[in-house]
Amino acid sequence: MKKLFITVIAVVSATFLFAQSPSLMSYQAVVRNADNQLVTNTEIGLKISILQGSPTGTEVYSEIQNPTTNANGLLSIEFGGETGFDAIDWTYGTFFIKTEIDLDGGTNYTISGTNQMLSVPFALHSNTTENYDETDPVFAASPAVGVQSQDITNWNSAYSWGNHADYGYLVSFNEMQDLANVIANGSDANNRITNLENPVSDQDAATKFYIDSIIADLKLNIYAELGVTDIEGNHYETVRIGDQIWMAENLKTTKFNNGDDITVVSIWSDWINTTSPAMCWFYDNPATYKETYGGLYNFYAVNPGNLCPDGWHVPSETEWQTLIDYVGGVNIAGGELKEKGYTFWANPNTGANNTYGFNARGCGNRNHTTGDFDFDQEQANFWTSTNVTGQIAKDVEMYYNSANAEINNGSMKQGTSVRCVKD
Repeated sequence: MKKLFITVIAVVSATFLFAQSPSLMSYQAVVRNADNQLVTNTEIGLKISILQGSPTGTEVYSEIQNPTTNANGLLSIEFGGETGFDAIDWTYGTFFIKTEIDLDGGTNYTISGTNQMLSVPFALHSNTTENYDETDPVFAASPAVGVQSQDITNWNSAYSWGNHADYGYLVSFNEMQDLANVIANGSDANNRITNLENPVSDQDAATKFYIDSIIADLKLNIYAELGVTDIEGNHYETVRIGDQIWMAENLKTTKFNNGDDITVVSIWSDWINTTSPAMCWFYDNPATYKETYGGLYNFYAVNPGNLCPDGWHVPSETEWQTLIDYVGGVNIAGGELKEKGYTFWANPNTGANNTYGFNARGCGNRNHTTGDFDFDQEQANFWTSTNVTGQIAKDVEMYYNSANAEINNGSMKQGTSVRCVKD
């Protein structure tokens, strides 16, 4: 029996189609199979249900759809258009969304998942409470009960605002309505507004900047999890390091992202004399080295700017420096980024701990003057996109006997590994 894994990236949000009551809700999920591979461009059978009370509670609504996942394994649907959805009483109890999937597009569902709706969309809740009366005795006894519509244009006149010691506190509305005055009273604003900048408690307010930061952080984690596939279908694991998303393995394509071929050069004399885009495999042996080392590219293949998959690029000297600084600086960055052990590095592989999962290997390079393959398991070289002169470009070097990661000059004819970073 096949199993699917669903990665939920946006649980539920209301889509407001009418002024009084929304009729649809949106749902998105990433679908993976039992081998943790994305299920892409596939029509699946999907049953989505609303349960009330508990994950095994009463089914108050369900519908069946046959959506198609996209190239990234993402399915996106809107639901709630069937009879009974508008009859749900959102004011009573907790609610859960249950999804059941058939990979073959039928109704033989082989996996199900249930997630709690942590909050009911406001428009749904208000639609079932709009006829309720306000019976809160605290509200009825407060100054707010005396506010009339005509008072809105002159708020200070409402209910003779002033000091109301009979309610157990002093109220000055002029102070309450001005955020600057609220902030001047302290970050907790007398327990009315608390921490705006870095909320930690349930009652804390949050700034738009804080929410945007959370969303941006979530997106980076999703990108790092999904990986990237080049134009030839080679898939690469990816890793987030700071605010950058990097390939966690070396590029191995023989085509630019527009489909044009990159010339594969084997003969040493041809390699040292070419000034056009070219690549090769270590020891001219792709069967052994394609998957472990990736390809070696001259800078003429980097320079056009379309070597990496769409949405990715060869990092500049500045972007490499950002990575080096983030993992601790030039003196330890090589150790932080190198793969551990002696499978792909010579002894002593100084400082290697691969803290961030970057997996740098000692792939060596192809010499620009002899065409020889040099420094196998002793050195890793990676191109930057930074051109120094007509013959020189910047590359990044790591070594088997040092924890350093250094940015140096390299001949454009040199055969060097490439790592791509997300735009």
